[in-house]
Amino acid sequence: MRGQALVGLTMATGSYSGLALKILARHGIREIDVNAWYPQQVCLDVYRDVLREIGPQTMFQIGRYIPDNALWPEEIKDVEAAFRFIDIAYHMNHRLNGAAMFDVQTGAMADGIGHFRCARVGKRRIDVVCDTPYPSENDRGVIVGCGRKFEPTLDAVLDESQPTRLRGARSCTFITTW
Repeated sequence: MRGQALVGLTMATGSYSGLALKILARHGIREIDVNAWYPQQVCLDVYRDVLREIGPQTMFQIGRYIPDNALWPEEIKDVEAAFRFIDIAYHMNHRLNGAAMFDVQTGAMADGIGHFRCARVGKRRIDVVCDTPYPSENDRGVIVGCGRKFEPTLDAVLDESQPTRLRGARSCTFITTW
């Protein structure tokens, strides 16, 4: 994972920032270098510990900060385009065998870390299915952070009628409305 994506962790923890720094240090990250790449498993372990020791609301806030550090192509003008861009940005910020998992030159995307997939359900509703290895609340935060760039009232809730990673499934579905 690109270090820039980890920056939200320290920004989102607020009064728990000291504990977050201890969790990072426990996993060998003493200082976040925004230009460095960190092993995905280390980041997953950090997120697991933050979720367990600080809580799901903080994990949600960490996800909300991630889009603030992303570059947005000028052609993205609405929520649906932003949600489609999440999957590209997600892959751009992960590497496989030393190469980013999305090649901006060719448009090729490597598999292996899951996806963010969206489907318009109504005029003001888009469902987003996430099958990433990250905590569900982090994915929800990313979705809300991206969506609110274009629709300030957007919210996302877990669709309890669908399979969820919280109950052992491989994915979670979030209903976004605004």
